[in-house]
Amino acid sequence: MHRVSNRDVPFLDRATLVANKRASGRLKDRADLEALGEDER
Repeated sequence: MHRVSNRDVPFLDRATLVANKRASGRLKDRADLEALGEDER
C-alpha cells in the first residue's frame, strides 16, 4: 500500500509488474514489456 492524498492505494512495484507480465505470456503483455523497455533480449 502506498499513501496518496490521505488514501491507501494498492499497486504493484515495477519489478513485480514486469514479473507478472513475463509470466502471463500474453501478446499484449509482451508489447507492454517492450514499451517499458523490459522486453526480453
